[in-house]
Formats: sequence, C-alpha cells, structure tokens
Amino acid sequence: MQELYRVSKPNATITIMVLDPRHDFFLNDPTHVRPITTQMLAMFGKKQCEQWVRENKSNAPLALHLGVDFETVAMQHVPDPRYAGKTNEEISEAYRRENNVISEIVVQMRAIK
Repeated sequence: MQELYRVSKPNATITIMVLDPRHDFFLNDPTHVRPITTQMLAMFGKKQCEQWVRENKSNAPLALHLGVDFETVAMQHVPDPRYAGKTNEEISEAYRRENNVISEIVVQMRAIK
C-alpha cells in the first residue's frame, strides 16, 4: 500500500477487485494467502485511523504508521450467480449465515495527497 500510495497522483482512483474470503473461489486457490476485506482496507484511511486513536480503539491505525491516506469512495459486493435476482436484504441475510454468497468485492479508493 505504501508503494501504491507513493506512485499515485493526488486524487488518483484505485480499483481493487478481490475474491470474497468466505467463497470457495478464494478458499480453494492456494495462491490466495491473505484475505482482503473492506474493513481491512479502511485501515489505510487517515481520517478513520485518527478516529480510532481518539476513541482508544484496538484497530491498527496503519495509515498513520505507513504514511498513506486512501479514502474509500465506492464499494460493491458481487453476489454468487446462485443469488441472481435476490434482493440486497436477502443477500445480506444469507451472507450472515452462509458461505459462497458473495463471490467478489470491488472497492474504489482515492489517494489523498
């Protein structure tokens, strides 16, 4: 993330597309060694990290430690094809209790410089 931040122009938009760590597509591929979640990506935003520090939260303020600042501007959870036609509420409920509901996560972040 430090290198991505270093080479990004101010206000650059970065699109991150990853498999959901609770989907078999992620679990069955031995090259996927580290899950990437939307909550983890929030750790690279300075504003969020400063709030955690003020509130004495145990979250790692990575943006402050690494000298990076990314703001999440958009997020999409791509459902598995089995959930095509389901409402967002039905998908959310299924995700709370099942695996293989969301196949991919797409996050757009902006480099704040």
